[in-house]
Amino acid sequence: MCAVKRLDRFDQTELNLIKEALDAGDLWPYVPPTNPRRHFIGDATKRLQQYFKRPQPSDLPYVIPTSSGTASIHVALAGLQIPAGSEVIVSPITDIGTVTPIIMQNAIPVFADIDPDSGNMTAETIRAQINERTSAVIVVHLTGSPVDMEPIMRLCKAKGIKVIEDAAQALGAKVGRQRVGTFGDAGCFSLNSQKHITAGEGGFVIVHDEDQFYRCHNFSDKHRDRFKYDRNQIEGDEHSKYEGMGLNYRMSELNGAMILGQLGKLEEIARRRNDFGATMDRLLGGVSGIVPQKHIAKSRPTFFFHMFRVEKPILDNTKRSIRRELNLGIGNELSIRIGGGYGEPLYKYPMFKNKNFFDQNSNKSKQIWPAELVASEVYNTPPNYMDYKNISRPHADAYILRSFSLWCNEKHTEEHAELLATEIVRVLKSHSAI
Repeated sequence: MCAVKRLDRFDQTELNLIKEALDAGDLWPYVPPTNPRRHFIGDATKRLQQYFKRPQPSDLPYVIPTSSGTASIHVALAGLQIPAGSEVIVSPITDIGTVTPIIMQNAIPVFADIDPDSGNMTAETIRAQINERTSAVIVVHLTGSPVDMEPIMRLCKAKGIKVIEDAAQALGAKVGRQRVGTFGDAGCFSLNSQKHITAGEGGFVIVHDEDQFYRCHNFSDKHRDRFKYDRNQIEGDEHSKYEGMGLNYRMSELNGAMILGQLGKLEEIARRRNDFGATMDRLLGGVSGIVPQKHIAKSRPTFFFHMFRVEKPILDNTKRSIRRELNLGIGNELSIRIGGGYGEPLYKYPMFKNKNFFDQNSNKSKQIWPAELVASEVYNTPPNYMDYKNISRPHADAYILRSFSLWCNEKHTEEHAELLATEIVRVLKSHSAI
């Protein structure tokens, strides 16, 4: 294999920044003007604004730091003022953290089907679930493969529906010159330890409207308006009056220092992941019976992981045998984990089938879901009208059943891809899966 320039996940850059933060003796994220110490979160926010600047219209987005990707979704829902009892359309193939904030914000998740080739939602699969109760759509860029946002934005804008991008798996991904997360009303990101870059834990929200920025920021900080008094020259402080409810989704200055250390590596990480994933697409896509995840034109996916599916129906025990053989062989050799797609579509889990959203041990609580009670009053729906037990999204079901996922990272090269693809084809053939 040819030599590849070393790219350490963490190095002296992060160590120096963390030491500087610790030496200041204060990790509180708000730095008074009288304090001369460096404001790490403030500096990180400015860097993120520049990174996510849109080409057309050319603007700097507003950035709200948060404690996680899940918190980012919740902050966006609150900041965009999604009404209680309304419906939020979302993909069934995603992390549960995309959906639980909908429930906690007293809205109702509605699962759309997906495109059978990309695994992502489309304008048409979203359109099929829109009704008078729909207030928002959360678009998930699965595996870091950009969703075709333009038709979705046209559809939702025409109907007055807010669009939130869950870009937790898509840091660094873009379509043309525009970065994923900047197409919708809000873009939500994660910085946990598995992501392209990390602050240990953390995340952030991008919005393009000043009022939405203040609402998002206030919700993330127990609804303390730390900007209001400076903005309007009002006497007092943020404790003087609470004008709404919020949660503590703040991050600390240590997280800010980590972001500053990691951001300089993001473009190289994105490039390497794209090179690896594109090579896997080319090699597996040339084999009859294997279909790599399809990506939209002019996009740069960043391959949080790589997905492909087999065209033949495949039994669960055969799939498990294939994964076991690959993980014990080439996966172990290359430090790549081979998964079985993406678990199950979320509507198949007991949490949704039984609506165990709060107290799963209480039979009484299973009959009461505040969002449905609100919907019955606001939209005149029957009590318990949402039935997750009988949901069928055929493309999502088939995609999960026939898919495999390769959990790779920026240290994996095109040469690794060639070794891996050769072994995948051999094992699939030996099990008559292709």
